[in-house]
Amino acid sequence: MESGEMEWEFTRVDLAEIIATSVNSIQALALQKDISLEISEVNGLPRLESDADKLVQVIMNLLSNSIKFTPSGGLIRVQSRLLPNSDPKAGVPMAEVAISDTGVGISTTDIYKIFDRF
Repeated sequence: MESGEMEWEFTRVDLAEIIATSVNSIQALALQKDISLEISEVNGLPRLESDADKLVQVIMNLLSNSIKFTPSGGLIRVQSRLLPNSDPKAGVPMAEVAISDTGVGISTTDIYKIFDRF
């Protein structure tokens, strides 16, 4: 992706459907660890101009990491919301997806590394 060689196929997508697809695809892993997955539904989110497959891939990656670092009996929550302000450059509405869990978290000494390349 960072090399710029990945091809993108933008279409109009429903964010709730993208989240549901991602959660359904990874549900078996969560069940194996006795982890609950919860989706907080939000009405009124606009359809997005995005690459559905890439968006599912990103959400599944985040969910996979949450499952990996959440102990048995834990909870992973997926929330989405329409942001109050539009994108300042394009003037279009923006949405946010947040994934939280009851896992161990990232140590304060490593938090600065989260956006570094692997």
